[in-house]
Amino acid sequence: MPLLKASKKALRTSRRAQKRNALQARRLKESLKNADEKGINKTYSAIDKAAKRGIIHKNKAARLKSKIAHRIDKSKMVSRDTKGISR
Repeated sequence: MPLLKASKKALRTSRRAQKRNALQARRLKESLKNADEKGINKTYSAIDKAAKRGIIHKNKAARLKSKIAHRIDKSKMVSRDTKGISR
């Protein structure tokens, strides 16, 4: 445990920040898991907020957004291909 008054305050501050960051990271993880065509705006928003607050790096945020866009485009193509098949 810290002995100095300033160290105690710093510990309290860092613990509050840790809780806030953990909540933001959980929200990001959930939105990435549930990312689909309808909720893409919420997912992008969660990614941008996490990058803005320093939870993830801005380049990782760009990678995640690109990955989601590719996955959604692929699913659109698959659904479009299966609609054209007549059996």
